[in-house]
Amino acid sequence: MTKEPLVSYVVVTHNREPKLVQDRIIQSIKNQAYPHKELILVGEQCLYLDEIAVGLHDSPEFEHFEYFNIEKPEEALCIWALVARARNAGIARARGDYICCQDDDNELVPEFTIEMITLMEKNKAKAAWCWRKALEEDGTLFSGNYFPWISDDDARRSILYNIWVNAGVLEPGSAVIKDNLWAARGAERFSTVDPNEWLVHKDVFKLVPYRERYTHNEICYHITFDDIWDEEFSRSALPVVCWQHPGLIYYLGGASNSRPTTAQP
Repeated sequence: MTKEPLVSYVVVTHNREPKLVQDRIIQSIKNQAYPHKELILVGEQCLYLDEIAVGLHDSPEFEHFEYFNIEKPEEALCIWALVARARNAGIARARGDYICCQDDDNELVPEFTIEMITLMEKNKAKAAWCWRKALEEDGTLFSGNYFPWISDDDARRSILYNIWVNAGVLEPGSAVIKDNLWAARGAERFSTVDPNEWLVHKDVFKLVPYRERYTHNEICYHITFDDIWDEEFSRSALPVVCWQHPGLIYYLGGASNSRPTTAQP
């Protein structure tokens, strides 16, 4: 690369334990094998935001750092609208040529940024996603033998598990989730890409922001903000590429996933 662009990392936190946020996502961003970084830390009425931010203004790893809290709206919104709203608030403050939005409980591998930017430049792409390696809450490797995002419906969990295996996204015995923007089930196409797997050019979020309003059916069927963003991004027809490597260390047990009562669906 002739000139290394600035990369903005937008991290959204609610009331996660400060040390976990510092030790996982923030430390992994510091450890990126890429020199030009800024960190935008967004709290949604986070009680511990000042504690998380301690020392970051003086951190040599960041060319710029800022943090701020946003108030919850008076209007009742579904959880995905709130997440989207917080991410969009951070994106609006970002100054980088590239933007990467992150939850507060995962990690990025050190080569994530440089590999993704290099891949985008080589392929003249506006966005890139990667695969992820999943860990259980206790840090052990995900077995690949169950669908971890449903815990209260055995039949639905089993059906989805088999669909993801047949699509090549999940593999029994493997902790690597090979996410695909166009996973296939016969003639049907669906996306499994997690929002934390993306690194995109700043123009992408101008064209495809995170949606903050949801329809009745989307709320009823618990369609997540990342499912909607992936679909709307696909419709944009912007050039995109996949780094077929687990660049995200993804911890199960967060807001949208939970361990099933049995290991096998």
